[in-house]
Amino acid sequence: MVEAARKLHGEGDDRCWHVGASPDTTADFAIASGIFNVKGDVEDEIWLSYIRETLDVLARAGRKGFGFNVLSLSSDPDRRRPNLYYADPPEMLGYCLSRYGRSVALLQDYGLYEFTVLVRHPEVKV
Repeated sequence: MVEAARKLHGEGDDRCWHVGASPDTTADFAIASGIFNVKGDVEDEIWLSYIRETLDVLARAGRKGFGFNVLSLSSDPDRRRPNLYYADPPEMLGYCLSRYGRSVALLQDYGLYEFTVLVRHPEVKV
């Protein structure tokens, strides 16, 4: 995905492509796409802890905010796979509101059995 973005948009002063567990610089927005879906044999509670730790990394990495997506529990139960993680949208929304403030949006109207959470940090006025 990063290579495709780099090929499409190139390198420049206004964009940076990074692969790794923790970015070494901040950006306006930090985005994580698809990294929470495949949990393998990890128990759900342990996986949720990993997600929450990663959200804190994203929160620090994005000066203006961050976004991420997760598979949704609203998907058909008979089509779910045990090696994938499915989150409860209202629960994830509530967690982000309580941890990162009230500028949180949950999007799930785009036809996939997942949802996206966008968190905007409050503007700091100097």
